[in-house]
Amino acid sequence: MRLLLVRAMHRAWLRRNCADTDWVGRDLRLRFGLTPAEAALALALRSGLSVVGHARDQDVSRNTAYTHYARLKEKLGCRRQADLIGRLSGLYGVPDV
Repeated sequence: MRLLLVRAMHRAWLRRNCADTDWVGRDLRLRFGLTPAEAALALALRSGLSVVGHARDQDVSRNTAYTHYARLKEKLGCRRQADLIGRLSGLYGVPDV
């Protein structure tokens, strides 16, 4: 019973704090050594945007975005985008979109 209560409190804390994308971005940069561009891409992917859509929004080339994506996957130890999104969702919960 106590474990269920702790999990519920943790989920509530995540929902409250993960809405603040600045906090999540800072934590990603500190925890995994991401650059600000890589952290921004991670947040965009977590919220459901594609790599190309993120490149369009940030006004960078697709090649640059895919380079950030490759480094992001390497630093987080993921091989596929689904693994990356799963890892981010596991760490920070599902975003309110």
